[in-house]
Amino acid sequence: MLKASRRLSRRWPSRSERSPSTQWRASRRAGSSWAAPSPTGSDASFIPIRKKGKLPWKTIGQEYSLEYGVDVIEIHEDALTAGQRILIVDDLIATGGTAEAAAKLVRRSGGTIVGATFIIDLPDLGGSKLLKSHGIDCHVLVAFEGH
Repeated sequence: MLKASRRLSRRWPSRSERSPSTQWRASRRAGSSWAAPSPTGSDASFIPIRKKGKLPWKTIGQEYSLEYGVDVIEIHEDALTAGQRILIVDDLIATGGTAEAAAKLVRRSGGTIVGATFIIDLPDLGGSKLLKSHGIDCHVLVAFEGH
């Protein structure tokens, strides 16, 4: 994961020159493990978005649908200030439910989403298209299409 994080980090400076982010976020433990070190060498900081009950402070939550039910992700209620620019960062995008919920949380908290980036995309499941339908520009390192 560290190697993938470094590879993605080398690609981000050109994006941040066009639309600088001040905050990064990851919504799952796996995403957090490689997203947290990604801002190295920039002025960006890291904001975790995790499953309900995993963050140690007052939070706000957002429900999202799963194949088998509903889940909730949360962000610290004081994590963002109005107008902060956010790059959504995670390891995988499949159906896009978690990333869409994270985007809704960021927007409810007053943040502006400048894009989303993932190591892996499973395009047949439609997650990147879902985010694009919400006006979120997506970038991936590798896509695994089809069967």
